[in-house]
Amino acid sequence: MKPTDRQSKLEWIFLALLALLCAGLGVLQFRWTGDLGAAEQLRLQTSLNDQLRRIGNVFDTELRMNCNALMPSSVELEDLGADEAHAARLAKWNSGKPNHALFRRLAVVIPHGSDPKVFEMNSTTGALREIEWPQDWLALRARLGKRPPDRGAPFFVAAAASALVEFPIFDTGPDDRGRPPPEDSGGFPPERGPERRLPREHEWMIFEVNLDFITHSWLPALIKTHLNTAAAPDYDVEIRANDSANSLVFASSDSASRVSESADGSARFFAVELPWRRGRDDGGREDGNGRWTIFARHRAGSIEAAVTSARRRNLLVAVLLNGLIFVAGCALLRHTRRSRQLADAQMKFVANVSHELRTPLTVIRGAGHNLQRGIVREPVQIAQYAGLIVHHAEQLTSMVEQVLAFAGATRTESAAHHRPLALAQILRDSIATVASEIDAAQCRLEIEIAANLPPVQGDTEALQRAFQNLLLNAARHGGEGKWIGVAAAKHGADAVKIEIIDRGGGIPKNELEQIFHPFFRGAASEAKQIRGSGLGLSLVREIVEAHGGSISVQSESGRGSTFTVRLPVSPPASAS
Repeated sequence: MKPTDRQSKLEWIFLALLALLCAGLGVLQFRWTGDLGAAEQLRLQTSLNDQLRRIGNVFDTELRMNCNALMPSSVELEDLGADEAHAARLAKWNSGKPNHALFRRLAVVIPHGSDPKVFEMNSTTGALREIEWPQDWLALRARLGKRPPDRGAPFFVAAAASALVEFPIFDTGPDDRGRPPPEDSGGFPPERGPERRLPREHEWMIFEVNLDFITHSWLPALIKTHLNTAAAPDYDVEIRANDSANSLVFASSDSASRVSESADGSARFFAVELPWRRGRDDGGREDGNGRWTIFARHRAGSIEAAVTSARRRNLLVAVLLNGLIFVAGCALLRHTRRSRQLADAQMKFVANVSHELRTPLTVIRGAGHNLQRGIVREPVQIAQYAGLIVHHAEQLTSMVEQVLAFAGATRTESAAHHRPLALAQILRDSIATVASEIDAAQCRLEIEIAANLPPVQGDTEALQRAFQNLLLNAARHGGEGKWIGVAAAKHGADAVKIEIIDRGGGIPKNELEQIFHPFFRGAASEAKQIRGSGLGLSLVREIVEAHGGSISVQSESGRGSTFTVRLPVSPPASAS
């Protein structure tokens, strides 16, 4: 197996392993993102429920603290009287950090048979003033009127949609003043005496919460603090009352679909416990209690949809990264192959140049020795040997100049020597220079240069070298066709087209893209041992592109090749 074939096989193996690696990574990433997505969905679900419960706990705690601060005990009512006791509580509440916007109205209800009396509390002085029952309080009046004063429940929850919070204040006997009920009493105060009767309710403290403040200020602030903390909210929130109508209390957006119907999480709140149970961790209420329920739904439609969308994005990024890895591997492989091909071409170039240098040097050295030793004495022979030395010296000079020209072809300083040139004269001079080579190839030369060709902007020596290389290339590689054509004409309004055509064997299709690469020599040239360094066409391309032009080739096997050079016309100002 040739080293090149072995190297090519190793490259294909590397490419296959890289493809398998990228595919394996893709499968693993698909599984990992699935597992991570499930875990992330569970984490978000748990976190959402915790955040909703936190909102409810903060709401209930704040409301409870303000209610408890305003509610006097039965001892205070008996010792100070209702007016003084409530005024003292209000003053103490105002001296702390009260939330005045929380309550719309404060009142006290005194049991009076089936017709309890209601007294409105002055929010500044705490004074009590008897009023008629407000219209929206009549349902509360009916409920309180049906409750015997000595057998009532300690905390009667009003309708879920109601804004009223009720607290009973129980009367106490001399033996248990202020004593809280036991934990197993269900919230009732202890039974007393041999009659085992329940204490009567001394009065009820009524708090009418300010729903406008709660729904427009307080709840949005709580949701912003504990749930939608980012600049762009993640969740739509809806709060509904736990009544038969499931009344809407608050909505964070104007979405047409009900959040409660497809919520990702929910929590019940707005349950205020009795003062003596304030130390319990659960807020004095059992799970499931509360007038309102807060619902939240992710703005993507659901937490599952948000996680799925994130998973798709992650998979897309992973696929792109795997694709980039594969493309980078292919690019590295291609670069390595081209570098190796360039190195091989350079080695061949060195070998070709060495061979090209050895032949004329051998001739020059042999002719010189013959002259030096006097072997050649006849004037005619001396002239022949001298001509031979000069001819091969010129070949060496031409070869060195071509290498030097290739090395400096891309230098920009040559552009400073560009000037308007008569293209027809440059072509004729180039043909005259290589006429001997064309004659040696026994090729008939046909020239067709249009009259009045516009001048081109360029460097005379560089353009002559380019056309000479194309003509020599046609003579050496297309000489078997015994014909070379040179045509030049105007191409469009601002360009000139030059064609150099031969009728030789043509160029194989697999070599057409490589013939302008440095050091490249075709298989036919190497097989026929045609002289050359592989720099000629590369030098032509560098010169033409340095003049702002382009070069292309068309070739068919057995029908010759056509090299087409397009050069821009010199601007009118420069042509004067």
